[in-house]
Amino acid sequence: MRKRIDQTNILTDKKTQPWLSFFNFSQYMNRYLNIAVPILLFLFLMTMLPYLPGMEFDVRTGFQAWAIYIHQNGLRNAYGATDYMPVYQYILWLFGKIMGTDQGIADHISMLRCFTLLFDFAGIWYVYKWIDKKVAFFALLVVSMLNVGYVYDSIIWGQVDGILSALVFMSIYYGYKQNNLLSTIFLVIAFNFKIQSIVIVPMWGLLFLSNIKREQKLATLFVPVLATIAVQVMLLVPFTRGNFGLHQIYAIATDSFGKFHSVSIKASNMWHLLVKGYLIYADDTKPWLLGLSYKTAGLLLF
Repeated sequence: MRKRIDQTNILTDKKTQPWLSFFNFSQYMNRYLNIAVPILLFLFLMTMLPYLPGMEFDVRTGFQAWAIYIHQNGLRNAYGATDYMPVYQYILWLFGKIMGTDQGIADHISMLRCFTLLFDFAGIWYVYKWIDKKVAFFALLVVSMLNVGYVYDSIIWGQVDGILSALVFMSIYYGYKQNNLLSTIFLVIAFNFKIQSIVIVPMWGLLFLSNIKREQKLATLFVPVLATIAVQVMLLVPFTRGNFGLHQIYAIATDSFGKFHSVSIKASNMWHLLVKGYLIYADDTKPWLLGLSYKTAGLLLF
């Protein structure tokens, strides 16, 4: 018995087992790298942003003009210029506060993408959590940032869909982890960022109902409902004090589905394989197949 105990002590003694010390060292290194690499990578990408002008119409005509307008007229009056949902108005307002002046906003508009980049990083962090941290976060992050398909929209084009993707993913993550409260909150925020998040509602709903059935507690239903109302009210309150009111937000939400009637607007997708011509000028309300319009067929395929 004594001999067996001594053997166990040897296996757990770092002084006699250098490989075990190295293993622990590697764990500590991963922890430091999971902090250091994201910070250094973020700072590096920040230095690159001024040399990536982005899509002129979106970045300058859209985001820059909106940020300056909000800086001049206040968050409450944002809907005198913008046609985005409320959450991004908060980001534009904060960006204007950081820049300080209209000229500062114009000179550093490329840095607006830092907000989207933070959500790109956050999305990878939740992937890291979902896979139970089996792969180091810094490794996942580096591989993702080297993937042009992942960073193109946020860094090169200058669009903000990375924020929506991260919010939707967080909502599904918490639903999967049986946390209806946080899942609902992130879905509400996602909807108030872009209404396209509605497409995830069926999957979210299945997780939500499954969690209610599993927990069998009324709180699993009613607490998220109350949180939805509270978050929605908080997001809308500033705009109720402005000159345009909530009806402008409602109009943006309801009219956006029919705002553009093009089959495809500067997006390389399946329609370019099926339809000839310059698709930005192809009317999506015209019939395509079996009496279905391009728009209806696209929605069904989606």
